[in-house]
Amino acid sequence: LESAMQAGAIFASKLLSPEDAKTKAPVVGRMNDIKFKYAVKPGQTVEHTVTFKERMAGAYLFSAKTRCDGKLAASFEFIVTMANLGNE
Repeated sequence: LESAMQAGAIFASKLLSPEDAKTKAPVVGRMNDIKFKYAVKPGQTVEHTVTFKERMAGAYLFSAKTRCDGKLAASFEFIVTMANLGNE
């Protein structure tokens, strides 16, 4: 699931203005509606589908589905916010 959230964080960071991109970094704030359907074992390859749903007051809502061998392994929603880097 972490790699799906990293994809969402990269997407959200691309929505920042060039100035904000210098002072802010994406952080996952929350996960919701987590459903595990299939156990993924070491050595198996997963495929993520991450969908941007909406922006709400500086937070970005995404949904994600993780598949392994064509089977749905997990689905969830998550929120990415932007943290100040402290270099302003």
